[in-house]
Amino acid sequence: MVHVTNSGTGHNLPSGFSQERQIWVELIVSDNNGQPVYESGTLLDTAHPETGETEPDGNLDDEDLRNLVGPNGGSGVIDPLTLEADVIHGPDYNRRHEHPPVYQGLANFGNEFIRIPVDGNGEPMRDDQGHFIEEEVFMPFLSTHTDNSFSIPALKTVDVRYDVDVPTGIEGPLQINVRLRARAFPPRLLRALAAGRPDLVNEKMVDRNRIVDMVSAAPVNVQIQ
Repeated sequence: MVHVTNSGTGHNLPSGFSQERQIWVELIVSDNNGQPVYESGTLLDTAHPETGETEPDGNLDDEDLRNLVGPNGGSGVIDPLTLEADVIHGPDYNRRHEHPPVYQGLANFGNEFIRIPVDGNGEPMRDDQGHFIEEEVFMPFLSTHTDNSFSIPALKTVDVRYDVDVPTGIEGPLQINVRLRARAFPPRLLRALAAGRPDLVNEKMVDRNRIVDMVSAAPVNVQIQ
């Protein structure tokens, strides 16, 4: 379990335009050889030819979190005209609403713009359990409502409890490394702006969307029973 406390502000964290700001937990569980057994909140260096990055450049600041990915496994894109996102649930998708209170995926404290799609009759769509289907969108005018339950209230602590499956045959002890990371915008949003106005936004500007490590916890070793 990871405890995240908003101890130094008088407002929710993140604040302001909190649907685009990202504050997330990076959790890496490694075996005694240093090989990852489980990871969440990590980034993958990939090329972005749409903004001139023809091959991975070694910079992770310009990479999107992997809770949402494109249909072919990349970062996914946002249409610069409609601002609709071509994304699906990725390997680090946050399943907190499906299995509360255990996280099986990304713990991101940025709030979300939510849209409930409608069917051909204009009725809100529901899943097999009768719950409204909700999808995250990236612009307020595309949403039906805002979910502000993700941000951390002032002087409050959020307990992030992970459900980690340890494969058989893994030798301990396991080492757990945790960081709380933050940045202003998801890179895919900046790339949508670059596609619409390449004269104003380019890959160099996307690269300047720096990740800040707010806090890093000391590594913890855990014996396997």
